[in-house]
Amino acid sequence: MTRREIRHAPTIQRDWSLADREDTAVKVGALGDVVVRPGDPLDEGRIVDNAMLLLAGDHGKMRTLKSTRLDGSPGALASGPSEFSHDESVSGLSFKDTVAIGASARVRFFNCTFHKVVTMTSGGEARFFGCAFVDIAAINNAGAPLNAQALGCLRTSGVAHTNVTLVGGEMT
Repeated sequence: MTRREIRHAPTIQRDWSLADREDTAVKVGALGDVVVRPGDPLDEGRIVDNAMLLLAGDHGKMRTLKSTRLDGSPGALASGPSEFSHDESVSGLSFKDTVAIGASARVRFFNCTFHKVVTMTSGGEARFFGCAFVDIAAINNAGAPLNAQALGCLRTSGVAHTNVTLVGGEMT
């Protein structure tokens, strides 16, 4: 084929029709209870190993009762006060209100954004990996400094952390 004979495929523009939206809803629904839409409760049906994908939108407050993994899709946020009291893994959520970590909790946060204070009760443990602390956010740990560790985080709030071990420093 010569260069002149190469033809480009026509660009197809597709409307996001009702049928397309219904098809997408069926595919998301096929994932089962692991998908949490804004306003839906967290369904922790198992004693351990609960895992949920939170879709974009406001999920209110986060309160887990069992060992749970929460993964936020882009735009997922918790606008109310949140509390964690078990072994948790939280990824990609934006917390607009305070976050409380209980005395028996062991929580790992990955790429989360905090807008207000994270309060840790003595005995609780938390690790923050690549998280951002903005507005008036900071970690206030009532326990030992090794119980709260931050690695590769960003803090633009200007508020200092309390009793936190910074691993590799922190961007400010």
